[in-house]
Amino acid sequence: MTSRRPGRERYPSLDGFVKRIEPEDLRRDFSLSPSDHDVVKAKRGSGNRLGFALRLCALRYFGYIPEPITDAPPEVVAYVARQLDLPPEALVGYGTREQTRTAHFRDIVTHLGYRKLEARDRRPLQIWLRDRALEHDRPDTLYSLLREHLHGRKIVRPGLTVVQRFIGTAREAAEKATWKAVSALLNQELRERLDALIKVDSEAGHSPLVDFRTVANKARPKDILATLGKIQKIRDFGVPEWDMSAFNPNRLKTLAKFARTSDSQMLRRLADSRKYPTLVAFLWETLADRIDEAIDLYDRCLRDLARRAEKELQEFRRSVAEATNEKVKLFHLVGKILLDPDVSDADLRLKIFTAIPPDKFRSAVDDCARIERPLDDTHIDFLGQRYGYLHQFTNQFLDAFTWRAAPGAEPLVAAVNLLKDMWAKGKRGFAEDPPTGFIPEKWKPFVIGENGHVGKRFYELCALWELRAALRAGTVWVTGSRRYADPTGYLIPKVRWVQMREEAARLIEAPLAPNNRIEARIAELETAAATLDELLEGKRGVALDRDDRLILSPLDPDERPDSVAVVEAMVADRLPRIALPTLLIEVDRLTGFSRHLTHTGNRRRRKEEEMVALYAALLAQSGNFGIARMREMSGLSEDVIEWASRWYLGEEGLDEANLELINFHHHLPLVSQWGGGTFSSSDGQRFPVAVKSLSAVPLPRDFGMGRGLSVYTWTSDQHSQFGTKVIPATVSEATIVLDGLLDNESELSIIEHTTDTGGVTDGIFGLFDLLGMRFSPRIKDIGSQRLYRLGDIKGDRVKAIMRHKINRPLIERGWDDLLRLAATVKTGWAPASLMLSKLQSAPKRSPLISSLREYGRLAKTVFILRYLGSPEYRRRIQRQLNKGEALHALRQYLFCANEGRIRKHSIEDQLNQATCLTIVTNAVVIWNTVYIQAAIEQIRREGFLIDDDILQYLSPVRFEHINVFGDYSFPVKEEMRRRILRPLRQPLLTDGKGKGKL
Repeated sequence: MTSRRPGRERYPSLDGFVKRIEPEDLRRDFSLSPSDHDVVKAKRGSGNRLGFALRLCALRYFGYIPEPITDAPPEVVAYVARQLDLPPEALVGYGTREQTRTAHFRDIVTHLGYRKLEARDRRPLQIWLRDRALEHDRPDTLYSLLREHLHGRKIVRPGLTVVQRFIGTAREAAEKATWKAVSALLNQELRERLDALIKVDSEAGHSPLVDFRTVANKARPKDILATLGKIQKIRDFGVPEWDMSAFNPNRLKTLAKFARTSDSQMLRRLADSRKYPTLVAFLWETLADRIDEAIDLYDRCLRDLARRAEKELQEFRRSVAEATNEKVKLFHLVGKILLDPDVSDADLRLKIFTAIPPDKFRSAVDDCARIERPLDDTHIDFLGQRYGYLHQFTNQFLDAFTWRAAPGAEPLVAAVNLLKDMWAKGKRGFAEDPPTGFIPEKWKPFVIGENGHVGKRFYELCALWELRAALRAGTVWVTGSRRYADPTGYLIPKVRWVQMREEAARLIEAPLAPNNRIEARIAELETAAATLDELLEGKRGVALDRDDRLILSPLDPDERPDSVAVVEAMVADRLPRIALPTLLIEVDRLTGFSRHLTHTGNRRRRKEEEMVALYAALLAQSGNFGIARMREMSGLSEDVIEWASRWYLGEEGLDEANLELINFHHHLPLVSQWGGGTFSSSDGQRFPVAVKSLSAVPLPRDFGMGRGLSVYTWTSDQHSQFGTKVIPATVSEATIVLDGLLDNESELSIIEHTTDTGGVTDGIFGLFDLLGMRFSPRIKDIGSQRLYRLGDIKGDRVKAIMRHKINRPLIERGWDDLLRLAATVKTGWAPASLMLSKLQSAPKRSPLISSLREYGRLAKTVFILRYLGSPEYRRRIQRQLNKGEALHALRQYLFCANEGRIRKHSIEDQLNQATCLTIVTNAVVIWNTVYIQAAIEQIRREGFLIDDDILQYLSPVRFEHINVFGDYSFPVKEEMRRRILRPLRQPLLTDGKGKGKL
């Protein structure tokens, strides 16, 4: 395994104590039971007792004993020492004798019921770890899974050398298993075709693989037809007939991702055992991607045409407004004559034509036919004028796929198949009555004539429009698609689930039977309800109105010591002013993040000029400057910057570089004051898009008359950003909130997460709980939320707001499917966002989503009761959300060029740019953290006493001292040779009268 940087172990912190343990975990695992006290008292000497107790609690918490135990955080030592009536200082000098440590280790293992890894455990463990390596390729992820696996079986984690050997062997075994499965598909013809896939075509200048991974940026007929052509070419490899049931979907995605981010030359150099599995996975995944792309383009094309039709209708209404008013006046005049009792029937015609000349009246009647609209006045007839435009691709589109219907959608699929058959046979009309059960009322006047005749043009348009809606709702499925497939097909197959059920339950730490889990949640609910009832009685921050509706008083401002502002100002005065390129180079020297940004076809050490190009390309992306503007700012040629951007800023390298930054920041001494890396938040940041892009959507509130997208980011309590995703601005954030947490491969151990109201649904609460995490959102108008109970609740006040009952049998009946759902997203079988979007879009609730929502209501009620009952809990959530908002402000500052308008067309390029911005954002946070720590030390040397308690209020998210504008220079050689931090600024000091405790 490779190290993170020279001289550093792959798992740098995993033999030692973490720097912060959350209070709830401290109470759970570091509280000594009576039996713990008995075994501790048997040890002689206060130092031995305290050291023994700390090691005992550490094994219970970590699954191994960190060494040296004297490095435990002071608050942990103090917490355990108080229980033993010992001073924390008693720990000093513990364990100097190896014999003592060994004897204590044996006693602790025996007392807690743990055991060491034995020879009989090795082969089953290696098989288990190989199966995990088929799901997750990253060593860090495998380490976390292995540690949890051993901890759950009360097996002490062996040393890191043994662990590394286990993981290395498991990854090799996974690669062999993959090769064996792929070998069954390969014949000589397929090998030759796969080799040709990565061979550069002399005329095109690139390989066919490049064409397959290129996506469309516009939803025009020619783009849709081009995508359908790619689908057919991939199918010609025989992909739909391949048996891929032996592969975990996550493994296929990992291999396909490598193919997408590597050049053809590099792929050709791979050994057969790696090359062919990679190409097979690429074709398998790309076929689903292109099918989804074709459907997305179809959706977008119809949507755009409908909007044009609506616009034409509005223009038509404006154009006929004057004529309509004229006809109303004529009608009014004719009506008055008709209703006049003094005008006889015989004189009626003469009277009308006297008032209105016949020619004028005839012209008005003819004009009425022109401007007459249906009673519901829809834009369908204007959409009908686009039939020829749609017909450029719709026949080929319908014919390209196999359509499947959910119950209720059979008439629509029958109509689609009928149209396919008619096109294949060249028929222009219906031989018999076509299916009409799918036609909505507003379409019927256009589709079905007065004589019952069905017109083909509007029948086809109606089928196409309803097909679009059904695909979105998940009532029509497409064979071979990923996002438009049967939602139940995303789950782990039932045959496979039977085999892995017990292991999956252990993986997500959930019981196989629901009763214990439900009872535990009921106990939490009753405790939280009792606390809230007391608050309601005293009307302390929360009360009930006359309708028993909750009223939550606003939180008082977060109390901060007066000295915080003084310390912040003193730190700000000392931070060096620095240009952004220099900051980036210095952070690279500290962290080595750029070593992950390697040329996809050349792993050699980079020269200085190549490093300059790399930094320039990274800043061109993160600052939204573009290559031409960066050329002007840096003096580098466009070719050099373009070359670095294309070959060094690949998806995998950027992800690895960001992990390096996050993990480095996690271990800085000051960071533990801000959080333990266990709490996080997420939110979307909206950016206007200046070019045509399928991911850009209109949202007048944010983008005016233009279009834009959201960059969704995940932020840790330590101010680092560990996840980035680009989504259309109209996508529900609730569907994607789990993706960044489940994809997190950093050393941050996130167990609790918060969002704003946009990320809240009952199902999200349920899935978080099933995955062993806490969801703690800030909910707008929380008093309007329904609260649920199971059985009776003590306290009249709280009972009044918990009116609704949980359907426990519904949860119990669906428990196995709930475990299957949680295991599906945990093991990477399907992304959480895909599962949730499909389950929530279904028009009829499936048993699975009904069970998930019911279980989520229980988890949500527990959270809301805790939220209402604890002002400090609410403040903690607010503080975390504020960290995310502050980072958004920093991102906006860094993304400074071109008015912050994104100019990338494809979502892949947009994600690449957003990830570059995340990297630079994290680099700024690291630089600030390092220099804030240096400033604190300097201030203390100047004679000011700063309590550690003050440090938690400082923030590394600041940018007033960073220059992002002007000419860019890249002093690579100078900065890489630097061995100390740059000098702090020296503010003018007084005669010392201001010194003292802060």
